Amino acid sequence: MEIRLNSCDTQKASCLALGLSEAEISLVNVDGRIIASGRSDDAGKLVLATGGAAGEARVVAVSPLIEGGRKEANLVLPREGETTNITIMTNGSQASSP
Repeated sequence: MEIRLNSCDTQKASCLALGLSEAEISLVNVDGRIIASGRSDDAGKLVLATGGAAGEARVVAVSPLIEGGRKEANLVLPREGETTNITIMTNGSQASSP
């Protein structure tokens, strides 16, 4: 599955989505077990294998550049043979502002 993590500069009137690199991203099942994890690339993208897991899950992204240091999003994992993409929008932290 493809995950994209984008950050929005809340100091500006309009939001330009910027890929958030080097964020630790985990795919977690409803029991809290990590299915897969990795780091986002320069474009804020990460492709994770679900290992055949299906059903409800959460994407957890952790980075000092995310407001509050963490962002979670619920999703339903695709069935075998299907694909899915999710884009997570998050506000940038005050520490990330110049």
